[in-house]
Parts: sequence; C-alpha cells; structure tokens
Amino acid sequence: MQCWGSNNENQTRIPSSYVRFEATAKANTSQVNSTWSVLYDYHKEIQEIDPETGQVQTSLFNFSDPDIAFTVSAFVWYEIEGWRAVACGYTHTCGITSTHVLLCWGQGKNKQALLPQWIMAATEMKWRQVSAGTGHSCAISDNGTAACWGANDEGQSDIPQGVANWSSISCGYAHTCGVAGNGSGYCWGWNGVTPAGMLPYGQCDVPKGNYNKNSTWRYISAGFVHTCGVDSLGAGHCWGAGANGELLVPDKFETAESQGYILTPYNHVPTVEPARWKTIESSYYHSCGLSMNGSVFCWGNNDAEQLNVPQTTMGTVRMIASGFVHTCLTQDSGRSICWGPTPSGKKSYWYMYLYMWTCVCVFVCVSYVYVYICTYTYF
Repeated sequence: MQCWGSNNENQTRIPSSYVRFEATAKANTSQVNSTWSVLYDYHKEIQEIDPETGQVQTSLFNFSDPDIAFTVSAFVWYEIEGWRAVACGYTHTCGITSTHVLLCWGQGKNKQALLPQWIMAATEMKWRQVSAGTGHSCAISDNGTAACWGANDEGQSDIPQGVANWSSISCGYAHTCGVAGNGSGYCWGWNGVTPAGMLPYGQCDVPKGNYNKNSTWRYISAGFVHTCGVDSLGAGHCWGAGANGELLVPDKFETAESQGYILTPYNHVPTVEPARWKTIESSYYHSCGLSMNGSVFCWGNNDAEQLNVPQTTMGTVRMIASGFVHTCLTQDSGRSICWGPTPSGKKSYWYMYLYMWTCVCVFVCVSYVYVYICTYTYF
C-alpha cells in the first residue's frame, strides 16, 4: 500500500507492523472499561525491551488518554505482509491487513483512529470492510457484524439494532449508511438542518421503496449533507441537500458508438441507453459514479474542476473514490489517476500514477476533506 498527500497527522504513514499487549491500569481505574486501548497516531513512540530477546523495540502506538496510567506487558509483534482494504478519513486512515486484522492510524481527537478494546481483544475476529469518516470509523467483520467508533455527537456511531448481517457500510461527515445482507438500506446520525433551521436536509432519509418497485439496495455512500446509492437494478439515486446539483444522477448515457459519430452535429442523432451503475460515491458538494460499461461521470459543484473527468483509454476503470474537492480512479492496469485542485491550490487537472508491477489488482481511497490518497494491493 502507498499513501501520499497531506501528512499533518501522520495519516499517510503506513504501519509495517503492529503490537498486541496486556494493559493494567495504575490510576483512574474506574475509566478503564470505557476507555480505548491503542492509538495509531505516531505522536508518541514507546520504547520497550523485548523480554525474550532483550532488545529494545519501539512501539508505534500510544494510549488514548494521557490521564490514565498503564503498565504494559506481554508484547507480541506482528509484521504486516499486505493489505486487503483501506479507507481514508478526515485526518486518519484505516486498513485491513492480508490476514484480516483491522488497524487505524492518524489523528484520534474523536477516537476515530482508536480501536475499541473488544476489537483488539478479539484476536480471532476477521474483518472484510472498513470506512473512515470525518470523526468516526466503521467496519464489518467476516460474519457480517458491524462496529462503529469515534465521534458520536450526532448518533453516527449508533448502529441500528436488529441487523445481524451487514454487506456494506459508509461513513460520511456526521452520518453513516449501510446495506444489510437482505438489501435493506439504513442511514443514521446527523440529518442536517437547513439554514432557516426549519427542515432537515434529509441525507439520512433512505427513500422508501427504493424508487424501483421490488428492488433492493446494492450500495449506499454517505457524503457531507447528501447520500447516494445504487439499487439492485443498477439505477442510481441521491438524496439530501442538492443546491449544487449533487443529487442529479444521470439517468441516460449516450452510447460509445454514438459518441464516436464523425459527422457534423447537425447530422448526429445521439443514441442513448438507460444509465446503469456499479457504484456512486458521495462527497462534499459533488458526486461521481462508475457505470456498468466502465465510464466515469461526476456531477454537482465544479469550482475546483472535480467534475472534469480526464479522457483516458489506458485500461478499464475498476474503482472510483471522491474526496473533498477531488476524485480518483484506478484501472485494471494498476494505474491511479486523480483530478481536481493541485496541491498548490491551482484549479486544474493533477495526475498521480502508481504502477504495482507484482499485484493482482489495485484499489484506491480518497480522504474526505484533506488531500491525501492511499492505494493498496489486494492479494
């Protein structure tokens, strides 16, 4: 995996190993059961002597609450051989290793980069999906159990009760959305308030009936004050705040043959077909989607040219991800392309190419607000 861009909170500093240990409280014992055990933020590096080898090793992690004192023992180190998934949040990153271990690093102000003790203690639990939001994080285990941690001031970490099996989960600014194993869609947390304070924006109000009769949800993506999803028929839907056009999902595409028509526009009668989507990603004030035919479309606010998808034919697009005002895609060739504002703030295309010569396939995630990006290799 590689990360690049802003590293103000060490969110792009990828761990190469992790440690499990036993912690015994020395003070404030009443808080032990409600505290979090490990913080992957690299702000404090703890040097410990390995009891077996006698060598000094540096822990990459520190405790979450400086007011709680611990003694630590039973250090067991594990090397990270590869990654299965990665998610970029506001100033933190989470990933799932090739052995299905869940890890997070970066800023932990809201404990979004902290793993609950029960997760760290459940060494046998394997994880398959993770999502990082602004101040909270969520993940799904191999058995379909979902967990959320971090900020919860708007209830964004309160997973709906009664759902035993989750197929996907997505963290937004202060709300979360997920799809259950039976295709039912859920959103919870902050529902937004209009400037007049009268009505909510409605980004948590999952459409009833899913627009298409008898269809279910395939995926739902939580953004800032809007949400988008794709149903089982491939139709795309967005809801919530839409002042910038971020809810206007294209419902028809011009076919590739029609787009390649060489006669003058006066003689050109476009051939259109219904839009069918693999995925749609919600961002700040724009949305982007990957169609079934591999085309990428973006709509909504374009003040930083985040909608101007580069015209490229170098491979099939495999995945897209939208950040604050930038978007990235990856292709089967292993090439990653990003566009939107440059690091210097200039509103123009900027490209980042990454070639993973030994990987089977490459994926990408984009930070929701800060401009930093991670790609990982799936084995």
